[in-house]
Amino acid sequence: MKNYLKQAATLMAMLVLSMISFFSMAQGPYSYNTPNGTQQIAQVVPVYNEPMVTLRPAQWAAITDSTLKGIEIDCAFHMDLSKKFPVITIFSATGVKALEINYFNNTLIFRRYKNPTDFYDYQLLDPLFYTNTGNSGIWNFKIYMTASFFWIQSKGQQVPIGNFLTPVYFGVNALTDQPMKDLLTRGSNAYIQIGAPAEVGFYLRGNITVYAFNPTDLMVNIQNNFSNLTGSSPKPFTPLSDDDAYEQLN
Repeated sequence: MKNYLKQAATLMAMLVLSMISFFSMAQGPYSYNTPNGTQQIAQVVPVYNEPMVTLRPAQWAAITDSTLKGIEIDCAFHMDLSKKFPVITIFSATGVKALEINYFNNTLIFRRYKNPTDFYDYQLLDPLFYTNTGNSGIWNFKIYMTASFFWIQSKGQQVPIGNFLTPVYFGVNALTDQPMKDLLTRGSNAYIQIGAPAEVGFYLRGNITVYAFNPTDLMVNIQNNFSNLTGSSPKPFTPLSDDDAYEQLN
């Protein structure tokens, strides 16, 4: 019964994300604002213009509700859109890099590691970062992570329009690799890195808040409240081919 409910919840998430993906073909922005998670489990105050911060689950508050199986990171950062760099990197309890989320070409590319030298890339089709003030700006950014899917929201502070949103049809886990469990159980060696140590045009601004959330509640909220476009995308977006994305990321 427990496995059946888990499969049903996953199916529901995929159906809702498919619906959102259909709407997101219009590329945003949207008036829908994703609610924060139920329980705040951590808050970090980085040094102004810090290029990288490490979040360690071992230092987070314990999650008090077993239905809270997702982790949300809510932060803001300054970015130079002409550059490329990692935004989020997830390390498992063994200290091995499991997933790297890179900024490039106004969107994100997910790099899944099979081992330290073997990986594959998945480029999102929706634009997430836009500015009408040149090649740089400040974005409010929320990423919702689960074992089986991601949900991402971004909004440029300098652009008075709605949020850019996108679903991702896979989650933190892959096959037998389960770093999501390491994060939820506060594994002593698991951690999340935001930004990169080198100065590449990425600087954190303001507090970083971490929440635990119920993935089913998130899907229900999206299904019930997801709204129409607030306007068309301010500029056309053409995703790179897989070969071009790999070439320019490496």
